[in-house]
Amino acid sequence: MDGFLNPGLAHGLIQVSYFIAAILFISGLKKMSHPTTAKGGIVWAGVGMVVATLITFAEPQMHNYLLMTTAILMGGVLAWWSGKRVAMTDIPQMIALYNGMGGGAAAAIAAVELLRAATDRLALTARGWDRVRRVARTVADLAGEEAVGEGHVAEALSLRVAV
Repeated sequence: MDGFLNPGLAHGLIQVSYFIAAILFISGLKKMSHPTTAKGGIVWAGVGMVVATLITFAEPQMHNYLLMTTAILMGGVLAWWSGKRVAMTDIPQMIALYNGMGGGAAAAIAAVELLRAATDRLALTARGWDRVRRVARTVADLAGEEAVGEGHVAEALSLRVAV
């Protein structure tokens, strides 16, 4: 969008598109709560997700199109395959697994962004980043958590002694 639109206008269109996608997604979820409107809800939510995914390609910071496209295709094929293979009575467990994976991915992205900001602000070297990562793993272990979350990374950063 950089080439043919004013950057301010492009940013506004992207934000409006995300807002529309959120409305479609939330409306779709609401419609899924009743058996007679569930099919339409799935379509609405699906359209919202497609809008959000496509508009992400227009983000000025987006540079790795090949990686994103590959991930979308791999995830789509895996979801289609598992959807065809899983018995109808096991669908709730499959959905729970997908929700858990989505939550884990969101936590991982948040932790990476927190570390990126910390690296920039605190001038962390690769060695310093590795130490923070190890301390965050220890903090998560002490908390009895299997995964390292954003809070664990934040605590590890707060324990860092500035030289």
